[in-house]
Amino acid sequence: MPHDGTDYLHYIMIGLAVFSVIITLGGMKVIGYTDVIQVTVLIIGGFAAAYMALDKVSGGTGAVQGSQPL
Repeated sequence: MPHDGTDYLHYIMIGLAVFSVIITLGGMKVIGYTDVIQVTVLIIGGFAAAYMALDKVSGGTGAVQGSQPL
């Protein structure tokens, strides 16, 4: 069976519900904390996407080799 990401949908929905309750109860302070979490996830995702793109450009020989044409 192909893995299309829908296996995690319930976990994601539960996580979003928990975050919404925390934000509702915690106010602006908690919104700041969730912003920090979001930025962390975005930075990690950006590095992961850059690594995968550079590895793809190199033909699978690694991100360092993929950055050589740059």
